Amino acid sequence: SSLALPGSEAEIVRLPIQAARVAVDALVPGGRVVGMTKGQFSLIDLIKALLEKTGPAHLTISTWTAGIRDVENVGFLTERGDALSLRLLVDRSFPGRQPKYCAKVLEVFGPEAIRCTRTHAKFVLLDNDAWSVVVRSSMNLNRNPRFEQFDIDDDPAIFRLFEGLIEEMETSAPEGLDGDPSQVAAAFVSALGGGGAERCDPRDELRSLSPF
Repeated sequence: SSLALPGSEAEIVRLPIQAARVAVDALVPGGRVVGMTKGQFSLIDLIKALLEKTGPAHLTISTWTAGIRDVENVGFLTERGDALSLRLLVDRSFPGRQPKYCAKVLEVFGPEAIRCTRTHAKFVLLDNDAWSVVVRSSMNLNRNPRFEQFDIDDDPAIFRLFEGLIEEMETSAPEGLDGDPSQVAAAFVSALGGGGAERCDPRDELRSLSPF
């Protein structure tokens, strides 16, 4: 993968296979890392590497979909004490697309920490007393053997932007993976100040469960 370190002394580095730790090693407090991969490492690899740098931190993941092994790895991070708490924002179509994964997702995150909505936004928040890290990426929480990009910032202002959406969802959307479709749709419409979602139809929540 190639890493860009923006700023007055920007640097581009070619990294070997399985180089998530090397990529994250360039991050300094208040700094930024911008990178691309073609499948050498995944989002969960970045999360693990970041937690090694930040120390134990609260972990929030927003993803369109999730793989079972990646969810299990999130559970291992909690068991080891690396992830102090967990929150998950996932697309409302996930339970219909991956019903066999739902039990494990509920086991790892707990229904109270999960919100379903209309989302294609992939981001990770990691925070503790010293760090406010935001990862914005094209990667879902699964294996991704293709070109992907990621931006990592330790920036309280950027963190608050994404944290604000999570807090809105916690307040307005139902808990778990099987919330009432009308409530899920209403929470989406009202989010980010409302508007921009006039074409949102609660019936789409039901249609999303169809394979067609």
